[in-house]
Amino acid sequence: MFLWMRWRRKSIHQIKSIMKNPKKEIQEYLAKLERAFLYLSTYQTQLDQIFEWNRNNPGERYLSGQFIEICVFNLQTMIMLETYKLSSEKEQVSVRELLKHCKANYSQLKPSIYNPEGENERKVLTKEEYEGVIKRNIEALDSHNKTINNLKAIRDKSIAHADKKYFQDSDSLYADFPLKWKNVIALIECLKRILKEHIVLIKHVDSDLNRIYGTYDAKGVLTSLRGFERFRKNRILRDAGVWFAAFIQDDYDPDMVFMDNRKSNN
Repeated sequence: MFLWMRWRRKSIHQIKSIMKNPKKEIQEYLAKLERAFLYLSTYQTQLDQIFEWNRNNPGERYLSGQFIEICVFNLQTMIMLETYKLSSEKEQVSVRELLKHCKANYSQLKPSIYNPEGENERKVLTKEEYEGVIKRNIEALDSHNKTINNLKAIRDKSIAHADKKYFQDSDSLYADFPLKWKNVIALIECLKRILKEHIVLIKHVDSDLNRIYGTYDAKGVLTSLRGFERFRKNRILRDAGVWFAAFIQDDYDPDMVFMDNRKSNN
């Protein structure tokens, strides 16, 4: 996480400088946004996996308690913060800033689409066509302004700062700035469509922005927890004398997993 924060600060510093090579720098800018969105999308995926698991496995003991609640709270907080950053007009690194850079540097970018009529050729959009794309992108973002404004208010008054009113009455925060989670997801999908469109136009590739793939995500952790719960509650194994406590010991000994072995050792 600390490496990620240093990377973000470095990115912001780089973007503040005047572009000397617009095409190269916008491609780098786009790559940074792509990476930032992948982190956001990964947070969303982990949260979705927890919610889906809870729906499909109601009443499971391991889904209750402080740890899962803290995971859900922090994932939601990170998603709100990162979504606002990527959609805000006031952030140094955002999709709106990308659109400004792209519009100002059309002649250097020469955005293009695949031309099915020409073999291995691409059709360069006219300036008017590209400005039309950007205009539609801005309009799409503007349609989510209520969600963006409420995300900003929640960030300013509860996450980044402790506003006295909402600190004393936390329930009133979402009454004053209502936020439906489905609207946050809709904004994320809007950001994703815009980024994918410009990645194709500028970098000429189709990018997977779904998430950063890993071998052990939230679903993997919850699957292991459920597996052990089933193992622990299995009557046949219990009757066979399996000592379940052995599997959660820090000094786990694979030769000491049956009650008979434990008794003979004592």
